[in-house]
Amino acid sequence: MCGIAGYINLHGKTDHNTAELSRMVDIQKHRGPDDFGMVGVCAKKGLARNLHPYEDCDENYDVMIGFDRLSIQDLSLKGHQPMLSPDGKVILSFNGEIYNANDYRQELIDDGVRFKSTTDTEVLLYLYLKYGIETTAGLLNGMFGICICDLRIMKMFLLRDRMGIKPLYYAFTDSRFAYASELKCFLALEDFRPKLKREAVTEHFTFYKPLDHVLLEGVEQVCPGEMLTVDLRNFSVTKSTFFDIDTYVRPQGAERTLDELKELTKEKLHKCTEKQKISDAKVGCQLSGGVDSSLVTYFAAQPGSNPLKNSISIIFDGEEKGFSEEPYINRVEDILGIEAHKKVIDVDYVIGNYERALWHADSVIGRPNSIGLMLLTQEAKKYVTVLLSGEGSDELLGGYYMFTQGKEISRRLKSESKIVVETVKNQPETVHDFAEYAVISQQKTNSELCKSILPEYDAGEILEKRVEQFRSYHGTDFDRQIKYALKTYLPELLICQDKMSMANSIENRVPILDNEFIDFAFLIPEEYLVHEKNGDWQGKYLLKEVCADVFGEEFAYRRKMGFGLPYYRYFKDKRFEEYFYDVIAAGTKKRGILDAEVLKEWYHKLGNTSWGESELFWKACSLEAWCQMFLEGRDVITI
Repeated sequence: MCGIAGYINLHGKTDHNTAELSRMVDIQKHRGPDDFGMVGVCAKKGLARNLHPYEDCDENYDVMIGFDRLSIQDLSLKGHQPMLSPDGKVILSFNGEIYNANDYRQELIDDGVRFKSTTDTEVLLYLYLKYGIETTAGLLNGMFGICICDLRIMKMFLLRDRMGIKPLYYAFTDSRFAYASELKCFLALEDFRPKLKREAVTEHFTFYKPLDHVLLEGVEQVCPGEMLTVDLRNFSVTKSTFFDIDTYVRPQGAERTLDELKELTKEKLHKCTEKQKISDAKVGCQLSGGVDSSLVTYFAAQPGSNPLKNSISIIFDGEEKGFSEEPYINRVEDILGIEAHKKVIDVDYVIGNYERALWHADSVIGRPNSIGLMLLTQEAKKYVTVLLSGEGSDELLGGYYMFTQGKEISRRLKSESKIVVETVKNQPETVHDFAEYAVISQQKTNSELCKSILPEYDAGEILEKRVEQFRSYHGTDFDRQIKYALKTYLPELLICQDKMSMANSIENRVPILDNEFIDFAFLIPEEYLVHEKNGDWQGKYLLKEVCADVFGEEFAYRRKMGFGLPYYRYFKDKRFEEYFYDVIAAGTKKRGILDAEVLKEWYHKLGNTSWGESELFWKACSLEAWCQMFLEGRDVITI
């Protein structure tokens, strides 16, 4: 896990020093504190040279490529990036991990490659040299944001992994095409003028997980499974897809028994978890006590290479103890014999790190559990450098309430032309077909509430775009829900995991989103994912059955808690109150996008309001603080 950044100069512009690239690299140094590198490329001459920070150059460079390294595989300087091909014509800068890299090492050795390191980076470079970009992209099993600059064909390629585990942004300025692992890197460019993307604000307020995560005008993300090709001769940019989730077709009917599928699930999870433990740095687990993280911890602790010894958890005490899953964390610890490091989160940490979390998130945070993740990875850094987590299971295997509720909705829509659905407490919505239900079920906020705080609010186009996206997928209503969640709900959650982990130089890996396990998940019949048990519909039923075998029925079938924070209690603290009126409310009134009086009214009622008002209050405060930092350039405030 690392950070990449760089740019291509346009319209005849060239660079004579590394000042701006150095600032881009410095601004995301938390992603890779162990090493850094810079390469200048003179495309016309076909040469690339290693450069130093803030150096005056002896060439006029067309392309600048930068890198921050967090050492995971091969901790020596042999893993230094950007990495150049033997002839110096191909430059690779790579953030992430390729879990199947060693599957190709011997093949490349047989071809005559003499490896200088044991890194996956070097394998990736030689795979590209042998197969080219399209074939190589299809071979990779991992999480990544990749930049390859090939002077032989005068092209640059930017690739993001299949599920969007690693972030990768790009932007055009007046004189450059720039890219980076973090949004804030673009603020280091002299000709980048930060401006708020107003339509993105509407989406952030409408949905818990926005499709357009980027709040800066002119900045986009490389989509999961997407590749950008930039022609260095005419600077044209083309997009292509190397992975499409809609290619999966789930079999109808069960060819295997439940017991057979349980054993297969255990085998696949064990294999994928074992594969993702590969590391020369210490590995631990992010343990919430829920089904997913507990199973990942269980399989990581089994005998094999690099057996797990540590887990890290966030717990609550005092008045907030009801939010904690500590008893389940203790059960996992007792059964597996690992050392569970538990850190208590309190009001001092939440308030003191409120703006720091926003800065690292690069965006409005959907909910304050991001601060809890930041504390968890801060604690983890004392023991490990790599964390395994259980993210992706609910989206891939139908674990959320929206999937089980969907069974009833699908039945009712067969006989009713429209129905009223409550997917969020006290926020009923009318839907006319399953596509509309699937869209609003992803925690859509009430439109009237949004309009009260955002006077220009109009989500019609956003909703229509989402409904059309859902309708474009193939399969049953359930399968389209799964695909839609993987494309719309999961990526923002994964970005949050990445940003809060990398804030503390921790690599977060997700074994459930291994290519092999995703392939397997789409072979599981629907009846074993959403299944009726004891009179209730159960989501991710097969995984819960596996969990019950390991930790017991009560553990596996308890009510889903998630990782929430009682933030309305924290925000009533005197320190936050002063910050709210002096910084947030005053700034909101001056900016004129949100209704500052409504925001103050919601603050007075905080704790006695609906879910929607509390959610929008959090987002409104986050937006104003973000605007002050990212648009106006003020420093992070420690409340």
